[in-house]
Amino acid sequence: MALRMIALGALAAAAAAGAAAAAQPARAEFFGVEEMRALCRGETDDARQFRTDAGHRLLAQVSRERCRMYLLGLAEGRLRRTGQDGGGRCLPAGTTEAEVADFLVGALVEGHEAGGSVDEIVGEALRARYGCG
Repeated sequence: MALRMIALGALAAAAAAGAAAAAQPARAEFFGVEEMRALCRGETDDARQFRTDAGHRLLAQVSRERCRMYLLGLAEGRLRRTGQDGGGRCLPAGTTEAEVADFLVGALVEGHEAGGSVDEIVGEALRARYGCG
C-alpha cells in the first residue's frame, strides 16, 4: 500500500512538473545576441569576483573562448543541417577553425543587426563570406 502511495505521488509530481514546463515557452538559444557580444568582448558580470588584474584577464580570455566555441558550434550545426559538413563543401580548402571563428566573432561584435538571433547572424555571415547555406 505504501508503495502505491509513493508511486501515485511521484506520478502526480511528474504531471505537475510537465504541465509547468509546457506552460513556459522553450528557449531556442542559450545566449541572446547582447549576451554573446559581451562574451566575445570578454565582458562578464562575474568580473567583480576577481580582485587582481591577472584574474580579470583570465576571466576575459575564458569568456572570449566560450564565445568562439559557441559560434563554431552553431556554424557546424548549420553546415550539418544543410548537408554541407562533409569535406568542407562550402568552405574553401585550407580554411582553418581559427579563421572561421575570428570571422564569426567579428560579424557578431561589429554587426548592427536589429533583432534576429545569434544563429541567424551566424547563418547570414556564412552565406555572405563563404556561400554556405
